[in-house]
Amino acid sequence: MKKIAIKILKVLLFTFLIFLIIYQLLLSDLNPMFKRDDFIAIKEEINKSKKEDFKKLLSIYHKLYNSKSIKYIILNNSKLGLPKEDCPCLDVARYYGANNSINFKIPFIKALFTLKLEKEFSQDDCLKLLLMKSDFLYGNIGIKEASKYFFNKELELLNERELIELVIMLENPILYDPIRNREIRRNKILFLEKFLQKEN
Repeated sequence: MKKIAIKILKVLLFTFLIFLIIYQLLLSDLNPMFKRDDFIAIKEEINKSKKEDFKKLLSIYHKLYNSKSIKYIILNNSKLGLPKEDCPCLDVARYYGANNSINFKIPFIKALFTLKLEKEFSQDDCLKLLLMKSDFLYGNIGIKEASKYFFNKELELLNERELIELVIMLENPILYDPIRNREIRRNKILFLEKFLQKEN
C-alpha cells in the first residue's frame, strides 16, 4: 500500500512538473504567437500609455473595481457587489486584435494572451491603454477627448462626480450614454457616490 502511494505521488509530481514546463514554454518569448504583429503593437501601445498620469482617476477606479489577475477571475467567477472584480489586461486582450483573429475565438488562446500581458505589464498599465483608446461615443476616443466633450474641461480638472461619470462609461458607454440614457446614468452615479461616501 505504501509503495502504491509513493508511485502515485511520483506520477503526480512528474505530471505537475510537465504541466509547469509546458505552461512556462507557452508564456515564453519562444511561443510564435507572441511574435505576431498584433501582439507587438499592443505591447507598444501599452508602453506609450504607461507614461500617462491618471492618479486621481485610477484612485476612484480602484475604489469601484478590484483589478484582479485572469487567474483569480477564472477561479472565482463572482461579479456580485462592489468593488466589482475586473481584469483590465483581459479587456485589452479582448479589445485589441484578439477578436480580429480566428484563434482568439478559442477561450484558451485569449486566456494565454492575457497571461502573457500580465507577465509583462501591471493591471494599471493595461487600464491606462483602455482609458486612452476606448470609445466614449460621439467620436470621442480616449478619456481625455471625452473629458473635453462632455465637461469642456481637461481631465485633471474634473471633480469626483465627473470622473465617476467617465469611469462608468468605460464599463458600458452605450448603457451610460449621457445623452440617451440620462436616468439610468444618474441612478448609477448616485449609487456609486453613496458607496464611495461609505468607504471614506
